[in-house]
Amino acid sequence: MKALITWLSIATLLCACAAPQGDAGSQRTARTPKVSRNAKVRAEMQARATQESQQAARPTANFGELLREGDRLRDSGDTARAAWSYLKAMRASPDRSGPRERIAYLHLEKGDNDRAEVAFDDALRKNAGSVPALVGRGLALISRGAGKSG
Repeated sequence: MKALITWLSIATLLCACAAPQGDAGSQRTARTPKVSRNAKVRAEMQARATQESQQAARPTANFGELLREGDRLRDSGDTARAAWSYLKAMRASPDRSGPRERIAYLHLEKGDNDRAEVAFDDALRKNAGSVPALVGRGLALISRGAGKSG
């Protein structure tokens, strides 16, 4: 058993001595690209995060302009683009109920009372006292009830 331990110790020493050839400078050079790649990736990620935060800080359009554009599109009959404009307004000012109310009325006009009701509920979560949302939700409930009886 002692002989086995001695042989293992000798083998370990020989393996340690048989490390890759070259001076310490060449070993350091071999590691440098990995470190610089990691630093490059970190720098790219930080630059991308900075760019995204700057884009988020720049409003693409004014909230009121987006609502007016959506209203104009809805009045012209282009409800799909109107909904898109309302969604952009909702994204520009997520705490306001106006865009949600308008989207809900689009659903109501299409006869999709279930979606209208959900959208009105969403608007009421943002502003519990919103008269247009309360009236719209009532209309959606009435229309849904009229559809069941007829």
